[in-house]
Amino acid sequence: MITYQSKVSCILNHFLSTYWALLTLSSAYKYVAISSIRLYVEEQLGTKYIEKRTIPFKVSYQETEPGTPVFFVLSPGVDPLKDVESLGKKLGLTSDNGKFHNVSLGQGQEIVAENALDVASKDGHWVVLQVSSCLCHCHTYVRTCV
Repeated sequence: MITYQSKVSCILNHFLSTYWALLTLSSAYKYVAISSIRLYVEEQLGTKYIEKRTIPFKVSYQETEPGTPVFFVLSPGVDPLKDVESLGKKLGLTSDNGKFHNVSLGQGQEIVAENALDVASKDGHWVVLQVSSCLCHCHTYVRTCV
């Protein structure tokens, strides 16, 4: 079976430099842009820059202090919430006992987020603020976190 990645590889290897193949394919076929970029980065920088790496949340948590916010920049298909909830449960911070607050930011959720942050800062709770689209909700997120 011929895949888009094999087509990209064929063009890269036989006709054009990687850079020009990337530009050509990305402009002609939007759906192969990601594959082309991955191949370009791998060729130019090495495989370590395209390999998926994850750091267990427990390790990140050990490097923080009570006043240190933790931010997750996510890619499609990644959801650290299970790891956060699992560690919170071990530490006695659950939504059942009111010490773990999970707020999806969006229309009308600013007040909910602000209240959760106020309670959490006084009583040592955890707050997860989920932002579905940074472009749509950055103003809400920044105002809530400052």
